[in-house]
Amino acid sequence: LIFRNCETLYYIHQIFLQGLQVRMEKWPVLVLGDLFDMLLPLLVVYQDFVRNHATSLEVLTQCKHNHNFYTLLEKHENKPAAYGYSLEMYLTFPIQRIPGT
Repeated sequence: LIFRNCETLYYIHQIFLQGLQVRMEKWPVLVLGDLFDMLLPLLVVYQDFVRNHATSLEVLTQCKHNHNFYTLLEKHENKPAAYGYSLEMYLTFPIQRIPGT
């Protein structure tokens, strides 16, 4: 599996982002503690993502041997919305941002 728990992680991030946006409307008074209290128990979802990271990269490498997959991936990675990053980089970003994992 390349995208283990990605939908769940996306959902968690959407909730967190909405909470941040509400608080930014009250700037310069910014209270974030309750957001992190809500987020903390949900971070266990990252464990599965982290454990599966190497497998995800291996599966992606295997999939790239399929010409149709590689062509589609290259097309999407070259879009401006990808900001010049590869899928491998997007799969690795969350790992780099969680200290101690």
